[in-house]
Amino acid sequence: MRDLEKIEQERRRVLELLGKGAVLLPLAGLAACSGEKSPPTAAEPPPAPAPEPAPASAPQAAAEPTAAEAPAEQGELPPLTEDDQQAVALGYVEDATTVDGGKYAQYQAGQACANCMLFQGGDAARGACSIFPGKSVKATGWCSVYAAKG
Repeated sequence: MRDLEKIEQERRRVLELLGKGAVLLPLAGLAACSGEKSPPTAAEPPPAPAPEPAPASAPQAAAEPTAAEAPAEQGELPPLTEDDQQAVALGYVEDATTVDGGKYAQYQAGQACANCMLFQGGDAARGACSIFPGKSVKATGWCSVYAAKG
């Protein structure tokens, strides 16, 4: 009888710990998304110290951003090209008037990224699209995921 009581206590303890874990697990995910960097682990070296600022007497040249840095600093996305693997898979073209109607029967004249609900560029010539994250599409473009604005 004592063995059954001991097993029951252990079972309850395990269930209690599992319940706490189920509550804490989502919180761990939130902490990971908070943008705060956790302390470095043994496998992760600490960040390098920041370079010391130049002496006040030294003239400071205006640093020109490199081509790779410029889009990120200005908030611009690199353009999606028609030969990009995902663009090819979804039939993206930069000029909607060149869509192959035989291949994409759903295409209708007048459809373009600029009037698609997935286009996030407003009135700009290029803009972000939720289908092609990290790239910009031409407002005059089209792809097979086109969805007319409301």
